Amino acid sequence: GQASEWALLRRHSSEELFGVQICGAYPDTVARTVELIEKECTVDFIDINMGCPIDIVVNKGAGSALLTKPMRMKSVVEVASGTVDIPITIKCTKKAPNNLQVVGNGDVFSFVDWNNHKTECPELATCMIARGALIK
Repeated sequence: GQASEWALLRRHSSEELFGVQICGAYPDTVARTVELIEKECTVDFIDINMGCPIDIVVNKGAGSALLTKPMRMKSVVEVASGTVDIPITIKCTKKAPNNLQVVGNGDVFSFVDWNNHKTECPELATCMIARGALIK
């Protein structure tokens, strides 16, 4: 809820497609978060982070820790998608059904990084360039 975090949720007028990524370990927290984002922000989609390996995130049960708890992961996705009308996205390429478009992310700082991700994992529909583009 800090001002610096809210700034990351502001869409610039030049952005045709704009989504935000949230990180949470519990369905009730995620539900409140997506509800707040829908109410206060103008976004095209909300992505649930299931890939972050940073200790402070994983130790709270979020990020890549969700991948080790499939039932909790399912609950988080169900409650998020059932709470708001905004599309909810996740990234689990290898186990995703063939008809599901999967967006990759992580360490994408340039087109070269984007192209490498797409080459290494052809199942990806595309890759998202997030805060890496802002050198954060």
